[in-house]
Amino acid sequence: DGPTLVDNVRRMAARARGAGVDLWPHSKTHKSLAVASVQREHGIGGLTAATLREAETFADGGIEDILIAYPPVGPRLPRVVELAKRVRLRVVLDNADTVEALDDACRKAGAEVGYLWEIECGTGRIGVEPGVGAARVIAPLAERTRSARFAGLMSFAGHAYAAAGPEEIGGIAEQEGRVVRDTAAALADKGVETPALSVGTTPTSHMLER
Repeated sequence: DGPTLVDNVRRMAARARGAGVDLWPHSKTHKSLAVASVQREHGIGGLTAATLREAETFADGGIEDILIAYPPVGPRLPRVVELAKRVRLRVVLDNADTVEALDDACRKAGAEVGYLWEIECGTGRIGVEPGVGAARVIAPLAERTRSARFAGLMSFAGHAYAAAGPEEIGGIAEQEGRVVRDTAAALADKGVETPALSVGTTPTSHMLER
């Protein structure tokens, strides 16, 4: 239903603008260059992809700012670096070994990739516990790596999809925001700036506040 799709895109973009945040919609929902084009027309910060192949496809279609929502590990790493030469690329990760490998590969290839460190908020997927412990791991890496640069913190409240109702979703949304804010504050205490705080699922985005 084209008109409904466009109206949904328009309303979500307006909601993000009203909250003073950038919108990075997840392309795994539609896997469509045509839908991505509609989203760009209404204003997005960039596009999120679930897989490297999706990211490459959207780059081929002209998307210039892409976030890959899973860590760049193993045989995918060289392709991630090559993609970074074509677009402004960010990836999500949650451990020091991945940062070191990414930084080394980027340095050798003359590329640059930003990384968002995932903070656990109750989903039990990937991510580290929030706060001082996370900052203790992230801070020395953020100060040391240059080709893979610290671009911020991310939390994914996937368990919100199973919530019983709006009140529970609101509690999950609050927790999702709190864990990244607490971790950013702990990093600030160590002299590390957090450029971006990334949160939001389809359910929790409707609880979005500035």
